[in-house]
Amino acid sequence: MFPRSTFYDKIDNVTAMSMNLPASQIARRCGMRKKIILTALLVSLVGLGFTGCFTMAPQPPPPPISPAPPQRIQYEMPAGCISRSSVSYSNYLDAGEQISGLVQLTGISYSTDWSYEWEFHILGPGGESMDDWTGHYENNPRHDFNCTASYAGTYTIRVSHVSCYRKTLVIEVTPPGWGYSGK
Repeated sequence: MFPRSTFYDKIDNVTAMSMNLPASQIARRCGMRKKIILTALLVSLVGLGFTGCFTMAPQPPPPPISPAPPQRIQYEMPAGCISRSSVSYSNYLDAGEQISGLVQLTGISYSTDWSYEWEFHILGPGGESMDDWTGHYENNPRHDFNCTASYAGTYTIRVSHVSCYRKTLVIEVTPPGWGYSGK
């Protein structure tokens, strides 16, 4: 009525033919034997004081690490018509770190102002220029920048202007950690 099987039971190495049972009953018996052994194992662990949790489901991957938010620097630059007004910020970076963000210099300008230009520089540890840019208070007050630290050391952001009036400097930069380093 049922086909005979040569199913090999891996738990106790007994061949199914010696049991002379149908394949469906052999599968049922092997399945029950595995459940009994697993239950006995769990009971043994609980008896030993194990109070953990068993799970057979794969663990979900950890959430991606979000980048640090940009550092925002805001500084009121004094007038610079007699002598250039400048400010610098420095940060120690490892080789390969990305320096990116924006710089903006705004403020009231009058027709008596003799220059509308301002300068932005990123300098490497050896004083080498990594980004040089000249802006205009009214026509081009913002610059987006992006460069890579070529080697480990202290990098500097420098902004200057020669306007006869105060200007508001805003820098948003990643990685954070930039500190005032002088004028």
